[in-house]
Amino acid sequence: MNVVIFYGGKSGEHEVSLRSAAAVARNIDSTKHTVSLIAITKEGKWYLQSESELERIKKDVNAGFVIVEDATMAVSVVPGGKAEGAFFANGKNIVCDVAFPVLHGTYGEDGTIQGLFDMAGVAYVGCATLSSALTMDKEKTKAIWRQAGLPVVPYICLERCDLADSKAYDEIIAKAIDTLKFPLFVKPCCAGSSDGASKAENKQELWGHERLTK
Repeated sequence: MNVVIFYGGKSGEHEVSLRSAAAVARNIDSTKHTVSLIAITKEGKWYLQSESELERIKKDVNAGFVIVEDATMAVSVVPGGKAEGAFFANGKNIVCDVAFPVLHGTYGEDGTIQGLFDMAGVAYVGCATLSSALTMDKEKTKAIWRQAGLPVVPYICLERCDLADSKAYDEIIAKAIDTLKFPLFVKPCCAGSSDGASKAENKQELWGHERLTK
């Protein structure tokens, strides 16, 4: 099977992805499968990586991937191309029986790349487009759980527009303190699992906490 691993990405968890993807690549049996590497820079550019990069991380169990930005290896995507013709670099197709995205946070777990794979017509590992998008937004996830009758931990969501209204902001903070009590855990709605998460022990730590924003 031809496996294409996608890693890096535009999110704040770019560096984490480099290490996660290396761990995945090390554990794919190269005697049974052919592994290709497509690295995505912080600017969102895609580059096919050399076989030597795969060999390097296999020899060092502590190594993470390093992205080489070679313009001749820039990747193009063809909608509907399917396994044999969805991805090209340097004038050659990158056969992809299955895409393995090892991308964290925005543009990796939010349904965007999953939708691209769907449009390209290639199979991929992980959640589908809709489930990825919904579960990336923690507020939407809780709404769906509630609708399904599942228990949900109490929470308060602060929208970005609330920051522009000091009265509304103060009221929301006061409600959070009064109903949820300290310590309070603060987290962006649409980020990776631990990205931006923090703990507030008192009112001073909670006030002006921009990471409350959705």
